[in-house]
Amino acid sequence: MAILVITLPPGCRRESPDTTNATTQPPVRTSRPADPAPTETAAYYDRTTRQFTLADFIKPSGENTPERIIGMSPLFVREIAEPFADQHFGLSIEALLRKDAATQKDTRVIYYHEDTTTLAGIDRNRLSFLWIYDVDRGPDVARTRTQGFRMTLDENGYANFWEVLSPTGPRLVYVAQSIEDAASNEFGAAPADRRFAVERSLAEAPDTIVPRILPDGPQPMGPFVYIEGHDHEITTLLCRCMPSQVDDFRTNVLYELRPLPSGDSDTSAISVFSDLLRRADAVPLDAVLRIPNPPTAVP
Repeated sequence: MAILVITLPPGCRRESPDTTNATTQPPVRTSRPADPAPTETAAYYDRTTRQFTLADFIKPSGENTPERIIGMSPLFVREIAEPFADQHFGLSIEALLRKDAATQKDTRVIYYHEDTTTLAGIDRNRLSFLWIYDVDRGPDVARTRTQGFRMTLDENGYANFWEVLSPTGPRLVYVAQSIEDAASNEFGAAPADRRFAVERSLAEAPDTIVPRILPDGPQPMGPFVYIEGHDHEITTLLCRCMPSQVDDFRTNVLYELRPLPSGDSDTSAISVFSDLLRRADAVPLDAVLRIPNPPTAVP
């Protein structure tokens, strides 16, 4: 088996793009009522700095995967805490559909999906990473959930936006520092009930939170994904050049990257993640964030 060696870059880029005379999309109200909850919102900001005591480090094996995908793939820091400490992470779609996941405990699969979107009138590439994990498994019960995140890339392949993909909860979007700087230059300070300039007010976008601003890396690369062990929620994403937020690792294991089967080739496979992707696509990013136009990063 080929082992992928992860080299962490020495520093982060922090340049901001020039967005003179930029415009942005007006907010689009979602179907949910605008009922701001500042205390709950603050919790999503605050948990991004949580330190894990012990975790598993899960990284890609690098086998049979295009180089551009390997470089952008996530490095998982999965907290060792009950009830998810030893639940299966990274079930394959095949095992799920055959209902023999219990025999695949040593197999971890993360799916990737490439598509495009239009952001502030500009076509952008997107790259999603999706996975399945056990909630409960026994002789007579098997409950699983899906999870993931999606990056919107600039013309140079750098991620500007990282969306957490979850079937429940608010829409969490991490934003590159260059985009935040451009938003600050164009729109001014953050709204009174927010922390970052790129965010709209709670009244305008009650279901969207930017938990953290991520430094611009020296090259296109995937993030660290921190998953806590109590509810299996993503507490933060980190650039690979940022300091670690875990004290120690229990084990270092590999996962296999596979392309997500298309709906035309395998309807049952794509349907596993259909609700997750549909929810993420319900409202465009420029309707819930104050995105400078053009949204771009400086190499």
